[in-house]
Amino acid sequence: MKLSALLFANASGTAGAILWVACALIALVFPDLYRAGANLLSFGNFGHFNLSLNSAVLGGVLFTVISWVSGYVFGWSLGKFSKK
Repeated sequence: MKLSALLFANASGTAGAILWVACALIALVFPDLYRAGANLLSFGNFGHFNLSLNSAVLGGVLFTVISWVSGYVFGWSLGKFSKK
């Protein structure tokens, strides 16, 4: 199978969506663990914790789109660099 920008972007978008669902589930089931992890990632300045269904869905869509675009750009640039 040849690696293409579209295949890589699709895989990145899918992986992003799966990771988003996993993170949202952790936030819902283990909110203290999620808050602790977020505080670690934000250097202890995470602030107020509020997760709604709307924010989870919209955030997941945004994360998936960003993952797809990032994957496409990476795959495209990988193809350009591999030709040299």
